Amino acid sequence: MNCTIRPLRPEDYPKLGPIFNAAMPGNDDNPESLQEEDATSFAFARFVAEADGQVVGSASWFQLPSRLHPQKFWMDGAVHPDWQGRGIGQALLDQVLAAIAPKHPISIRTFSREDYAGTRRFLERRGFAEAKRTWESFLDLAAFDFGSYAGQPEQVEAQGIRLVTLPDLQQLPDWAERLLALTNAIQLDVPDFDAAAAVAMTTFQQSYLGASSFLPAGHYIALDGDRWVGLSTLWTAPDQTLMDTGLTGVLPEYRRRGIALALKLRSLQWASARGITRVRTTNASSNRGMLAINERLGFVKRPAWLHLVRQF
Repeated sequence: MNCTIRPLRPEDYPKLGPIFNAAMPGNDDNPESLQEEDATSFAFARFVAEADGQVVGSASWFQLPSRLHPQKFWMDGAVHPDWQGRGIGQALLDQVLAAIAPKHPISIRTFSREDYAGTRRFLERRGFAEAKRTWESFLDLAAFDFGSYAGQPEQVEAQGIRLVTLPDLQQLPDWAERLLALTNAIQLDVPDFDAAAAVAMTTFQQSYLGASSFLPAGHYIALDGDRWVGLSTLWTAPDQTLMDTGLTGVLPEYRRRGIALALKLRSLQWASARGITRVRTTNASSNRGMLAINERLGFVKRPAWLHLVRQF
């Protein structure tokens, strides 16, 4: 076998979706979503493994604006099952580590699902250790009983809190700045072992507002007067019957008033009215407050995603 690791070329993207889907069953990456994710990454490089004239694997390093640290990195990667066990994964990992070495890394973080036993063993043997779990959960929206929550959003509104959609606010000249400020504030309390970092407007415009999955009408905002105090978002997914939940949260001084639940109910009602039958969300295992809300609503957990870290 002749294997070459090289930088990705644009024409490689159509080959990556099938590789990632075969290596990680249940993953819904496609060439378009991978290309967009790469294009909007804050710092990034992707490599491919080419064996006997065909692309059989890929890996990248990148950084997340909301968890930005100059010496901490993320990595993703996959090798097609037909080509695993031949040293290709090791070669891709070596390339990623060599690429970030000049940046003096102190850690690199990647992820694998708990039922991807082979991938987990591969990473653990190479110095990666589990540091966090997140639950991916699905709600059967077609069977959801909205009657069980009748009046709940109205109880929140009776407190003087308005629940509106982002298009209701986009006439404001500073709506994008307000959305960014609220997102940055909520991110501070999203459980993680890396500290949150404020995202800059230029990055927010590119990676958030410019994303093809960005759905203004699926963004529900809680207002106290003219103050933005809570948020729950829905995003489009490759499957047109599915929507993804993004960030949900409220400012600390507005918690335990039912605002987050009311926002999620309004967003679910909106999605149901548009024929969406499933909603997906992801929560850190340590985020008991949001997990409790999703469990109450009937979200069903899938196998957990493991965040694994290698220290340098």
